[in-house]
Amino acid sequence: MKILYSCLSKSWGGMEMLTITSIKQLRKRNIEVTLLCSSESRIHTEANSLGIIIHPLNSKNLKLPLNILKLMSSNLDGYIDVV
Repeated sequence: MKILYSCLSKSWGGMEMLTITSIKQLRKRNIEVTLLCSSESRIHTEANSLGIIIHPLNSKNLKLPLNILKLMSSNLDGYIDVV
């Protein structure tokens, strides 16, 4: 199974920490996990240091939800089982 986690916040608080913790737990169970996050965020830095597969988005792509959906469908189609 391949899971995509999405956390586009630039903050570093409970939601972002829970995302990283959840990804680490899933990886311990040999589940393939990818993270969609803002390229300028702390979660991007933390995930990168842990060797998590990352699909970073820059700030201009985050302005419209449609941009995110287009990116996900074009780049990740057929790769992800659960979002």
